[in-house]
Amino acid sequence: MEDKVKIREMERSDIPRVAEVLGKAYATNPIILATYRGKRKVARRIQTNFESMFKYASGKSFVAELDSRVLGGFFMAKWPACQAMSLKMMLPALRAVGGLGPLVRGMQWQRACKKRDPQKPHWHLKMIGVDPDFQGKGIGGQMMDVYCGIIDESRLEAHHETDRPENVPFYERYGFKVVGEEMIIGVKNWYMLRPAKSDK
Repeated sequence: MEDKVKIREMERSDIPRVAEVLGKAYATNPIILATYRGKRKVARRIQTNFESMFKYASGKSFVAELDSRVLGGFFMAKWPACQAMSLKMMLPALRAVGGLGPLVRGMQWQRACKKRDPQKPHWHLKMIGVDPDFQGKGIGGQMMDVYCGIIDESRLEAHHETDRPENVPFYERYGFKVVGEEMIIGVKNWYMLRPAKSDK
């Protein structure tokens, strides 16, 4: 399957399909479950947030597709834009969050991640995901190859966080190292950094 999957830059018309796939991919993440705590339609709520990010955030968006079917996607942003949130992004997020509890927990999560974000030029992998029906087939690795290629060309380091322990060795295969760990709203998170490629 890897040879047939195409990774390309996202177009505006791709946004709803990619956001839907990523909503499904993220719906079972521990930090998401801790944030929403039993709220209905979690995948749809996340999809709304991702749609606003793809539309209004500053960065690079990519889609993985097979015969025009969206299988995954990722979004990367360069510091300091990686921590910016415009009003256009915030309003859909507030509508989707579903109450004061999820809002407070979501803000705690965002504040913790922002505090750990390197305060110097870097790339930040804001999201990456694969349709649950197609996970384990190398698609995530293909997207990481594209991401790391951009990082290496820019000669910048890269930052990422994950709340899934099985993701840590996956990212380590692409040069990321754990630089910190933290419990956020009862969920362990790992902060990872990939050094900038040397000119030597």
